[in-house]
Amino acid sequence: MSLPILLLDVSHDYTLGVEQLSDWVQLPVGLLWLSASLRERFTDAVTVKVIDLYTQPGHLADVPAILRELRPRLVGLRALSPTVGQLRDAARVVKEWDPTALVVAGGPCGHAERARLFDDPHIDAVCPGEGERVICDVVERLRTAAGGAPDLRDVPGLLCRHDGQVHEGPPAAAIDDLDSLPFPDYRDLDVNAYVGKHPHTAVGRPYASLICSRGCPYSCIFCHAIFGRRVRHRSPANVAAEVRQLHDRFGIRDFILGDDAFNVNLPWAKEVFRRIAALAIRPRLFFSNGLRGDIWDDELLDLMVAAGVAEVVYAVESAAPRIQQLLQKRLDIPTVEKAIVATAKRGIITNGFFMIGFPSETEEELKVTVDFVLRHLDDLDFPYLSVVRAFEGTPLHQVAREAGYSEEFLRHHADMPYGMQVRIQSEYNFLPNDVLKKARMQVAMRMYSVGRMKRVLARLRHVLHEDEITMKLANCMGATPTAAAAVVRRYDDGTLEGRREAPKV
Repeated sequence: MSLPILLLDVSHDYTLGVEQLSDWVQLPVGLLWLSASLRERFTDAVTVKVIDLYTQPGHLADVPAILRELRPRLVGLRALSPTVGQLRDAARVVKEWDPTALVVAGGPCGHAERARLFDDPHIDAVCPGEGERVICDVVERLRTAAGGAPDLRDVPGLLCRHDGQVHEGPPAAAIDDLDSLPFPDYRDLDVNAYVGKHPHTAVGRPYASLICSRGCPYSCIFCHAIFGRRVRHRSPANVAAEVRQLHDRFGIRDFILGDDAFNVNLPWAKEVFRRIAALAIRPRLFFSNGLRGDIWDDELLDLMVAAGVAEVVYAVESAAPRIQQLLQKRLDIPTVEKAIVATAKRGIITNGFFMIGFPSETEEELKVTVDFVLRHLDDLDFPYLSVVRAFEGTPLHQVAREAGYSEEFLRHHADMPYGMQVRIQSEYNFLPNDVLKKARMQVAMRMYSVGRMKRVLARLRHVLHEDEITMKLANCMGATPTAAAAVVRRYDDGTLEGRREAPKV
């Protein structure tokens, strides 16, 4: 008899509503990799279903019906740190339906809150790292448990509850040969449900998520570092083969790359672009993160253009030297500045990630970052100024504790929804809210000036269609698509000439 398995993604804050865009509405590619691994290893011995609750009309309310239909023996739950409440809610619903169903938590939340999750009696096990081998081992135990509860205490890479105690299995070896993994399995996913909803790229056609490497050699203190500090690469041929398969099987021509450190190995990155360009399918590639701005050369940028790179984001975080040291990011800021100019010159949409409001950050240091953004507004199409969050399980959380912030403060601080308008109004920020609002207002007043936005819209139209431009602007403004479309029309017809209006921040 086939073993039924449900992999449920609860990483998107579906409480914000459809028109109120929330951050991190992305394809659950991690679960698609798990389902592919299970199907490859067990073939017809398992029945796997991947469901993203964000795409379900009733969200959590739909879970009982899903459970009745699938009757899973194993339910895997993936969440981000801010949606740990949704993970707990889903676990509770599963256990109310069938107390014997095995509930395993994972994703960034599983990594960051591996111990705290066991405070919830509805969670049986936690996978804090790579899950492909772990979930296959768990399923093997389930299949041989003859209907009883499996003994998972010695599964590498897993923490589990057994006889009322939490047990941690031996460390799991990292998957060195990423080519040995099957491609993520998209058969359960309606890719149309994600069109226009990515937090930064707002791709207006069905797209696929492309992860070409795992791990990052840097030690940024705000990062969960789920895949470790050692970078492991798929071969360029393997990456190109997945692009080809997704294009031929699903007609996908847009790809969002989500590596942590794509260009840390420059020769490898160049070869990936060469291989994709050689496919001659004219894809669009969007980097939602993963490009370090101080590792590049002109050849890399030219190959990006040849491969179809439409958009990049350079994660600067802070331009203040002391904050760079605090973050342990240690960017070569002058080299990053040159990268921004050179990338924009090639017609690639060029964005920047910036973080404001660190523990111990001064107003003078915040001003250094704001001045950096303002200095490069002719080349940075969309600079994103995010309010810092110190999540449990990151070194930044410990830095905040050492700075005197209480555990209660940090819990409220980390549990705030992703939406920027909510974050900046929170009383649980490390800098006063009026200071944070002033910084964002300074950028917004210049960013949304009439002359600049007319130039930006002209550049965007070489890469994006009109609906994508509207969605892009909506995400950056924190506005609804309807409001963003109205703003675009007003820029286009000149009614904002001579005015200094800026979106509400």
